[in-house]
Amino acid sequence: MTHAFAAVALSLSVGAASAGNYRLELLDNFNSVPGSRSYVYGIAPGGVVLGQSIDDAPPSQIAAVRWNGLQPTRLPAAGAGANAALAGNAAGVTVGEGRFQPSSNPQPVVWRADGSWDWLQLPTGPGQSMALAVNAGGVIAGYAEWPGLGWPQPTLWTEEVPAALPLPDGAVGGAVKALNDDGIAGGSLTISSTVTHAAVWIAGSPLDLGTLGGPRAVVSAVNRKGWLVGWSDTSDGSYTRPFYWTGNGLVELPTLDGTDAWATGINSKGQIVGYARRSGSDRAVIWINGSIADLNKRIDPMVSPKGWRLISAQGIDSAGRIAGMAVHRKTKVMMPYLMHPL
Repeated sequence: MTHAFAAVALSLSVGAASAGNYRLELLDNFNSVPGSRSYVYGIAPGGVVLGQSIDDAPPSQIAAVRWNGLQPTRLPAAGAGANAALAGNAAGVTVGEGRFQPSSNPQPVVWRADGSWDWLQLPTGPGQSMALAVNAGGVIAGYAEWPGLGWPQPTLWTEEVPAALPLPDGAVGGAVKALNDDGIAGGSLTISSTVTHAAVWIAGSPLDLGTLGGPRAVVSAVNRKGWLVGWSDTSDGSYTRPFYWTGNGLVELPTLDGTDAWATGINSKGQIVGYARRSGSDRAVIWINGSIADLNKRIDPMVSPKGWRLISAQGIDSAGRIAGMAVHRKTKVMMPYLMHPL
């Protein structure tokens, strides 16, 4: 498998790129409805933002949402419980979760570009299952319960038909959380109830990437080159640290103040986004050439709304657009956002 990746320093991956300024755009969160709020979970090609809208006013509704531009679109309800849009592709396919009833376990859902939707096929019927990623070919990735296996298994749905991915020795289960167009999948391996390792599947073969020394690690995103990002516990379990992988071991990324940080997205240029703690508060960040920058310091005040603190970055697309959540410094109102590089 080593032939598929050059083990290079991340600083070589993006050339002369640097963290420039951005125009901040707040996305509508159905704020015309009292008690409504929205959350961002990812970004699809073309700057389409994906997430969830919660309306507390009767009749309450927790809907999967796509933002294509400023205005959100609620996707058709899958079941009578909470829905969430978690990933999408350029063809307009969106995947995520739905619930048969409010108290049911989440189940994997696909919303198609033509407006139709369906539950994904499951090997054992309703159980612990989720759709977390979809690539340009329409292959969907996540996890599902399989007959005779005690733990959920990493699963791909091809033409919406499930197939379990193999596990390396020592693993009892796992999940795929990211999938690129070449079929390289990143996620996690369940070793025990308290131990989880980062993992990659290349041409269907699994590779246990381990952790940064602690008991838990997970891959959160993969780019078209097959480079991975994610986060891991430290050896003493005190902190969570971000990492990247380009073919030769997990490499820890810097944090803002030496405590916690999470890497959530990586684009084709090797630009990595996530969020990090500083003085007890979460801040959206970007890593370029291995260096971290607080995205709050990259907002151009001349073309952006004022008074907002970016608390997370949940993904970055090939054009460098970043999606996440912001909170108003005075009112504490939370809003989804999309940042555009200038």
